[in-house]
Amino acid sequence: MVDFKHGDRSDAIANDKNMYVEIYHVNSGKAIKIKAALTNFEDKYNTDYSTDFFVMHTEPIRKWKSTVREISFALRIPANGVIESKENLAKMSLLARMLYGEQVREGGGFVPRVGGGPIFKIRFLNWIAGLQTSEQDKSGGSVLDFGDAQTSGLLGYISGFSFKPANIVEGFLTDHTDNNSKNIYPRFIDLSMTFYPIHVKSPAWIDEGFNYENFPYGLGVDDIDTTSTNTEPASKEVPSKAPAPVAAAAAASVTGGEPDDVGPPEPPRTNPNSTPAEKVAAADGSKTVDDTWDWTKD
Repeated sequence: MVDFKHGDRSDAIANDKNMYVEIYHVNSGKAIKIKAALTNFEDKYNTDYSTDFFVMHTEPIRKWKSTVREISFALRIPANGVIESKENLAKMSLLARMLYGEQVREGGGFVPRVGGGPIFKIRFLNWIAGLQTSEQDKSGGSVLDFGDAQTSGLLGYISGFSFKPANIVEGFLTDHTDNNSKNIYPRFIDLSMTFYPIHVKSPAWIDEGFNYENFPYGLGVDDIDTTSTNTEPASKEVPSKAPAPVAAAAAASVTGGEPDDVGPPEPPRTNPNSTPAEKVAAADGSKTVDDTWDWTKD
């Protein structure tokens, strides 16, 4: 399924390799998909213990209470022109609205609905994936195969998110087709959030076996073929179906021009010693977004 249709290399990667994060809002049934140009990903497992001291023992006895999973990630969302920039900003607006709870009419006003707090499902390949319960053994199951977030996403709460237009000193895009528009649109958006998963059935060890066999990343130690003699490189560059001058979109700047208005970009010039942050597309078109995608490898 083609979800990104603006014709640059990041679209081809997102469509062909499913390199996107999908966030599904359970309350409304709405979902957004965001290209997974990851700048940070952290999956923390915080274990909490109670402590008790016994007479003549200087060290405490610790009793396990809980293990809480906390997923934090950050994305840099690119836009190949004004249209995609508008779409990205609209997705951020919808995500902000999703963080508010439900209300019901009561008397002459509205009150919060019991159980109407915002809840989400998120899917990102095998790094953020929902769990299914085994039909034979209701105590456990496995990680769901890849699918849309509604049916295969990991259930949980978003503690909030940060929206930050990137490269803000280089200006914005405007819609030159609407002379009355007073809106501006970012070329790149830095998005970060923290997600707290919840499980219908808690992960646990039962009878010396873990109840979710390939928890949490869809892979078990026994799934790996250690006898393979394949010496092929582990990753290959993803071919671009529709290379497009994303740098030209940047060059459109605050004039509101579309990429076609500024002509073809010059060939990318990449400093091999540059950091990933320095490889982000520059406004003068000297670098392209293609230089930033370390995540384009298989």
